[in-house]
Amino acid sequence: MNELAPTPHGTHVLQRPTPRRAPLYPPCKNCAWYRHHTPVVSAFRELGVVFDVALAERAARESGRAPVTFSWRRLRHYVSKDGVNTRHVAHVDRSKPGVMGTLRFKGRRRLVLIEGSHRAFGSVRDRESYNLHLLTEEETARCLR
Repeated sequence: MNELAPTPHGTHVLQRPTPRRAPLYPPCKNCAWYRHHTPVVSAFRELGVVFDVALAERAARESGRAPVTFSWRRLRHYVSKDGVNTRHVAHVDRSKPGVMGTLRFKGRRRLVLIEGSHRAFGSVRDRESYNLHLLTEEETARCLR
């Protein structure tokens, strides 16, 4: 609908509706889902564990520790392409640190990426470092479901 709009000079101009621009990226099913949901779980079938992502993020914030920078060479051991939407990887904000938990598995300490898999995958793909909050074994245990 066209309307008359006042200008700073006291005159009126005919104002046309602004045309809608197409989005920069084609619709991303991950972004659409995250706008309406909070990630709840991160599962590791080979370890038989499921994490509450919200608890892991809270534990990382409350720890007060600064994120640790992982080189892409080190990070690639913790990243899998399984379950990664490559269209989503193209536009995620890698400035947000991920969350890495510490577990004891068969008597050995093991690090697992709980949150930030798309950002970490993009960092490995582009050979860039990525920041991660590291949780202790106790903090990680509190995030288990």
